[in-house]
Amino acid sequence: MKNLIFPQHVFFCSWKLCFFRCHDDKTNLSEYALYKWQHPEGNVPYDTSDLVVACESDPDRFVIELKSEGDSPTLTGSKYDPVVSFTVPANTSTDDREWKIFVSGTDCRQSVVQRSMYTDVTIGETTWARGNIVLKDGRFAIGSPTDFGLFFRFNSIYGLPSDDPKAWMYQNIAYNPDQVTIQWKDMPYDDDSDPCGLADPAGTWRLPTKDEIESLSGTVDFSQPYDYNYGEMNGVFVYKYAEGKLIMPGGGVLYGTYGTGMARYYWKGEGYIRSGTPCYAMKGHLFRDRTTIVELLANRYALPVRCVRQ
Repeated sequence: MKNLIFPQHVFFCSWKLCFFRCHDDKTNLSEYALYKWQHPEGNVPYDTSDLVVACESDPDRFVIELKSEGDSPTLTGSKYDPVVSFTVPANTSTDDREWKIFVSGTDCRQSVVQRSMYTDVTIGETTWARGNIVLKDGRFAIGSPTDFGLFFRFNSIYGLPSDDPKAWMYQNIAYNPDQVTIQWKDMPYDDDSDPCGLADPAGTWRLPTKDEIESLSGTVDFSQPYDYNYGEMNGVFVYKYAEGKLIMPGGGVLYGTYGTGMARYYWKGEGYIRSGTPCYAMKGHLFRDRTTIVELLANRYALPVRCVRQ
């Protein structure tokens, strides 16, 4: 461990008590297990990796536990061998995963965050966001790959909430990203607005173009079994692109006060293709058509949004 950097402060975990102290101050401590350092710290990639935890102990033996949702591996350290190494399995879920460190049953308020395997995906020269636009902490943000996210009318920055678009009706509440009360007929749209430009970090995302949407067809391999290109994740039907790295949920379209369909469209950012109301939208690849379709869709509908990098 010669190349590891030791922190300036350590964290004492007594049987029911945790508190910070400096290295050289152990006055009146007994029956303690002393957390000293870990490697790595902060965020780690999604794939299988090692997490090393070092302690100092008064008892001959002590237990170190990692806790995450649905998993809690343990290892035993000793006064004479106080460094343990966990093998953290790959995070194949759609969300980041936090591993919290417990020493002798006490939460030492130390952890690492393991990224999800589903990250932003670069196809050609275009980097696609890992998920649709969602509302998070009062701001537009990129959600999980299976989040339906907010629904937007064409070239509008008013996001319409929906946890389950199959059973949702517009209730005159929208976000821009502040919450506003507004009727469907009064909602601004088709004014060259781009909701992706407001997604955190603002100014780094935009709506995709027609060519970028159509290029996704080249990442679908119909020589593979059905579940290679389609499937269900977190209870949501999804389309898969780029060898399953880019996931798009079948969010459907929102018909204002008439509920939703399940046509699985995504807005594209180039405006009308002719005068009148039709405008470009994306339709997920169909098994028999073997292509990602960019087609006409009236701008009175609202759809989920998938952004690309500026």
